[in-house]
Amino acid sequence: MDFDTDGYLRVDAPDSLGASPSGIAFATSTGDLLEVSCCGAGVFRLRVGSTTSPDYGIVHAQTKSCTITQPQFGMWTLSAGDTAFELTGKPLAFRLLHKGMPVLCSSSDLTLGGEQRLPTIGRLRSGEQWAAAVGLPSGEPVYGLGEKFGPLNKRGQLIHSQVEEPAGVNAGLSSRNTPFAWGPGAAGRHGAWGLFVHTPGAVTHGVGHPDWSHRAYVVVVDDEALDLFLFAADTPEGILDRYAQLTGRAPSVPLWSLGLWVSGTDTATPEKAIAFAAELRAHRTACDVLMLDGRTALSADVRLNFEWDPERFAEPRATLAKIKAHGLKVCMSQSPRVSVEAALFEDLAERRFLLTDVDGHAYIVGSDELIASRPGNKLATTEGGIVDFTNPTAFAWWRDAHRGLFADGVDAIGSEFNDRVPDDAIAFNGDVGTVRCGLDGQVPSKRPPARVRDAGAARAASSAG
Repeated sequence: MDFDTDGYLRVDAPDSLGASPSGIAFATSTGDLLEVSCCGAGVFRLRVGSTTSPDYGIVHAQTKSCTITQPQFGMWTLSAGDTAFELTGKPLAFRLLHKGMPVLCSSSDLTLGGEQRLPTIGRLRSGEQWAAAVGLPSGEPVYGLGEKFGPLNKRGQLIHSQVEEPAGVNAGLSSRNTPFAWGPGAAGRHGAWGLFVHTPGAVTHGVGHPDWSHRAYVVVVDDEALDLFLFAADTPEGILDRYAQLTGRAPSVPLWSLGLWVSGTDTATPEKAIAFAAELRAHRTACDVLMLDGRTALSADVRLNFEWDPERFAEPRATLAKIKAHGLKVCMSQSPRVSVEAALFEDLAERRFLLTDVDGHAYIVGSDELIASRPGNKLATTEGGIVDFTNPTAFAWWRDAHRGLFADGVDAIGSEFNDRVPDDAIAFNGDVGTVRCGLDGQVPSKRPPARVRDAGAARAASSAG
């Protein structure tokens, strides 16, 4: 992916529109409104662009009072506790300081002619896309960005925060993305930093990517507005704590959910799953949870119907009890897709609980698309609709529909197959798939019932790092 700096209008903010107790607003060279605000000690928000909706509840930010000064013409400083955010309007530049020392600054990457090579903030000349660039000192590692299968230090990588079914662990695709990066601070600097891109859209992170800049971390955001949260703290632990305060903490989880989860490669029938559980214990393998994948728990034609496949699970409670007799919890994989072969499909479509097409009919994901996303998976061959979780009534139905599975002995639900929403699918709240393609891994409030939440919380907490 190329990054054409000439394709962006560079944003400057020479004129203040006035201050409030918690921040300051600026008129910009592009005609957009730039707002800088304080969300507590060590957390500052920088937002530019139009007002976007709906609010998916990703953050729980509340502005807090801070001290605002203008140390010189064209420069403003917001201070709270040991941290300060310093902004220069033209050319636009900023510094995030902790205990008087800079921990994160806008990019200082220059051309041979001495000009800024990257925009501090830029808006695409044509289209809804933004870019921002911060500097990276030599050798400073960068971590985070959710579930990725490469090195933990993301420096030098091009990372995409976009919901895709990975179909393996040898590429950059992931269904659990988090556009939150952090650094422990470079040698000689006093404090760590974090950067969170608040958007439901796709984000591309050029983290010291050599084709973009060795000396900068560039984010490219597909959204109507750019909304960044900047964090400063003494240590990385402090950064993660402030990020958790902003986005919500995972609930307390049972100890077993933090143990080893095993998904057998040969558990395609309940009998094989029982035998596999016995084999684990016979070999004294430490294991807490046995995951029943789609081939085990679901009919290939019907998929998740909140009913057990009667051909294989004539007595589901007895079957699960045999697995649990080996001291294991049981996790059942699921997908938010509802097969057209399922009895539920017509009912959910009539109640408008599924994503729709432009004509208002249930959006059908075709078998060709599913096969392409998961080659060789028979479960992927059935056409189906997608539950619309932006509809509060549909979400409540989905949450409550799991109760029967829990009563049968299921301890946790594995939220697998979180594919990207099709670009032209329309949600209850008016959004389309292109707007939501980076969202699904970020919304902790959209949890099914308690025992599902217990299992999912451990995964959500680990993906933030």
